[in-house]
Amino acid sequence: VNFKISIFDFDSDMTWFAACENNQIEYVKNKFYMYGNSINNDGQTGLMLAAKFNSIRVAKFLMDKEAQNADYHGKTALMYAAEHNHLTIINLLIPLELGIRDHYNNLALDYCCSQDAKYLLRHEKFNYDRLVAFMERLEAQLYVLEQQKIGRAIFSDTIFDVDDFYYSQYYQVLKLLENVKIVGQKTKPINIGDAELKE
Repeated sequence: VNFKISIFDFDSDMTWFAACENNQIEYVKNKFYMYGNSINNDGQTGLMLAAKFNSIRVAKFLMDKEAQNADYHGKTALMYAAEHNHLTIINLLIPLELGIRDHYNNLALDYCCSQDAKYLLRHEKFNYDRLVAFMERLEAQLYVLEQQKIGRAIFSDTIFDVDDFYYSQYYQVLKLLENVKIVGQKTKPINIGDAELKE
């Protein structure tokens, strides 16, 4: 009788990493509870090895579980995929790891070895930068609106006639009121959002 023995018949961290390299998705799914998020001697996770060896099914399974980790050089799974020109995995990991730099200040774009990968990463980095700029502008606008709401609440001496004013913001009002001091009969305006207070 001939018995065919596979490395995947045994449980060990070495087997786990071999499974990640060789796209052995069933093994990876079954053993994730035991070996998921572990690292090898080079600080690489299973996702990094999947990205390096183009194990697409394993990468899809691990991407939400092991993304945004880095090896001992600060290298991410996206960088491994870019270095080895694995476009499908690059596309999977861009939303999760774009913009991360390694310990030598390199981006995934710096690891690209083909024009296709460079085009993909440049295009996505452009979109990412636009998204970051948009979010920063939105955050600034929301901050101004918040300050205006607080200003209106203080100006009218109540929080109940200000739309969408949450009770947690009452403490912000109290903090602002701590800065309002009566000094004799002299007054000076203090701008808070679109309202004015007089000291």
